[in-house]
Amino acid sequence: MNNLIVRKGVSYNVNNEVVSCLFCRIVKREEPADILFDSETTSVFKTIAPYTSAHYLVVPKKHIPSVASLTPNDLDTIIELKQVAEKVLSDNEANQGGNSRLVFHVPPFNSIDHLHLHAIGNTRELSFWGHFKYTAGLVWCEGVDSVISRLEKEAEAARSRL
Repeated sequence: MNNLIVRKGVSYNVNNEVVSCLFCRIVKREEPADILFDSETTSVFKTIAPYTSAHYLVVPKKHIPSVASLTPNDLDTIIELKQVAEKVLSDNEANQGGNSRLVFHVPPFNSIDHLHLHAIGNTRELSFWGHFKYTAGLVWCEGVDSVISRLEKEAEAARSRL
C-alpha cells in the first residue's frame, strides 16, 4: 500500500515530510529543464508555461514549501533570489526600462509546493490574463520587495522581543 500524499508537484509521507519534489529533481538535474543559471544555492529555468518570451522561475535549491512558510531566517535566500532574477533578466535583455515583474504566488494559488520566484521580463507581451495573474498586491500574488520588507519587519520584531 502506498502511503504517499501528493499535493502540487510534491509527494509527502504520512509524517508530512517531502519524499519527492519536481523542482528539487530539476535543480538536482534529475528532470529535464532549460536551466539558465545554476549556483550552489539557486537555479533558474524557463517555465513550461511562459506568459512572455522571458518568463523564468528562480528556485532555491533548499526545499521551502511556499512564500507563506517563510521566516526571517529565509531573508538572505529571498534577497539572493531577487538578485539572481535581476541578473538573469538583464543578461537576457528582458528588463529594458524596468519592464519586469518579480512575484510569488501565495497559497493556495501557487502551482507547486516549492518556493519559486516568477521573473518575468518583456511584460508588454503579457496578455490580459497574464497581467492579472502576475500583479503583485492582489490576494494571490506578492511582490519580492514586499516579501523582503515583511521578513525584515518580522526579524526586527523578533529582535525587539529579546
